[in-house]
Amino acid sequence: GKVFRLETEVTPITSSQEIRYLSSDSKIAAVNKQGQIKAKKKGTAVIKVKSGKKTVKVTVTVRS
Repeated sequence: GKVFRLETEVTPITSSQEIRYLSSDSKIAAVNKQGQIKAKKKGTAVIKVKSGKKTVKVTVTVRS
């Protein structure tokens, strides 16, 4: 499947917080520790991006 990369930025720049990625369904869309998302099969998955106490969710839809 196609591969996409999430662009992330931790602020302030002096922050030592690590960014972590998690897929709600890695059979549909898998994500690695660098933020690269690989489409696997048709469906929808939510990618959670966590840094410290902050979490952002990105919905990914694989169409084919």
